Amino acid sequence: ALVHGLQRLDLLAGRSAILATLVAVAQVVAALAGGGLFWVVAVTVALNVLALVVFAQVVRSLVPRMGLRPRLHWGVAREMARYGSMRFIGQAAYLVVYQLDRIIVATFLPIAAVTFYSVPVSISQRLMVLQSSVGGAFFPAAAKLHGATKRDELASIYLAALKFLTAVVVPVAVLGGGLAWPWIAAWVSLSCADASS
Repeated sequence: ALVHGLQRLDLLAGRSAILATLVAVAQVVAALAGGGLFWVVAVTVALNVLALVVFAQVVRSLVPRMGLRPRLHWGVAREMARYGSMRFIGQAAYLVVYQLDRIIVATFLPIAAVTFYSVPVSISQRLMVLQSSVGGAFFPAAAKLHGATKRDELASIYLAALKFLTAVVVPVAVLGGGLAWPWIAAWVSLSCADASS
């Protein structure tokens, strides 16, 4: 959060991409090696600990005088608890929004229909990654400009982010919709593509 708050997205994005790729590759290797669920979870936890160490070093380089030894400040703890509780509610709502539809499908249709529904929905939800990437870069800058009461610059950066997001997401959504059947057929199977469309 500190790296994000300091708007050092260059440090955040590069390391996050490398670490996420390492996790995915390690999970696949563990599964293909026959390690089972235990080793998939073990390598995931180990790489998440590595990510914690990597980002702790990034924080130390950005704010060298800040100690990483935990100390309790009651005022800050209360603020964090308030923020954390709102963040938890938001995250729970996010999960409900993005998972409830599958539960509804499973309730009213045969369980096989969940797969035929989930595959195209999962592909379409990947568009949210594009939106959140732009939003992740936009919101800290917008908060800084709003705090400095620079309304003209805020409006300018908002329009630029909106135009960029539209230019990226709309073509991907149109291509995704138009090529959904061949993508699902190649990714999963012809029968899944037929049942999903």
